Amino acid sequence: MTTAPAQNSLAYDRAGLSRPLAATAATDVFAHVADEVSGLLSERIIGRVAAITGMTVYAAELPVPVGARCVIHTRRSGRIHAEAVGLLNNRTVLSVFGEATGIAPDDAVECLSGPPRVPVGFDLLGRVLGSQGEPLDGRPAPRLNIRYPLYCDAPQALQRRPIDQPLGLGIRSIDGLLTAGRGQRLGIFAGTGVGKSVLLGMICKHTQADVNVLALIGERGREVRDFVERQ
Repeated sequence: MTTAPAQNSLAYDRAGLSRPLAATAATDVFAHVADEVSGLLSERIIGRVAAITGMTVYAAELPVPVGARCVIHTRRSGRIHAEAVGLLNNRTVLSVFGEATGIAPDDAVECLSGPPRVPVGFDLLGRVLGSQGEPLDGRPAPRLNIRYPLYCDAPQALQRRPIDQPLGLGIRSIDGLLTAGRGQRLGIFAGTGVGKSVLLGMICKHTQADVNVLALIGERGREVRDFVERQ
């Protein structure tokens, strides 16, 4: 009978401080449940579209905080999701997710929740998702029971773990001449068509990491499938 090393029973929180794994799991579960309950709306908040400019919608009679998730009920195109991004002259400024086609004056605007939270869990592994968490790989939606706030405070500077361990990227020129460290941020800057996406795919494929989270922001739509299947 073998036992795991003592350090395997420890986990690191956001500040980089170690604590027992069991206590971590239990504390996180209760904390998320408490956050979910506190984020529930006590009553429905419904306003109306007063004006629209491009992708920005101005809603009247919608007293919601900045960051609240809303949905615009249009008479033509159904539901259009948006986020409260500001307040101006007693109106709530909304940024629309996707196209604003079909939004008309006096369309109903309903607040769905407070500051946005994103679902997380192991079912995200190996999946291809859109910006709103919708599956793009033709598979059923992942089952995720825990949500984390999208906007949260960063760890204090003196509580961050130091970058003192190398991270192998599987590319000899980088590992030998420009070694990366665990927790380090790297920037890849180059002109169009010189291989930034190819290099990024090589790093994702060969790096010594358990999980890779890849966000393709601003990539051409025709290149997404090629990147997922070949890189």
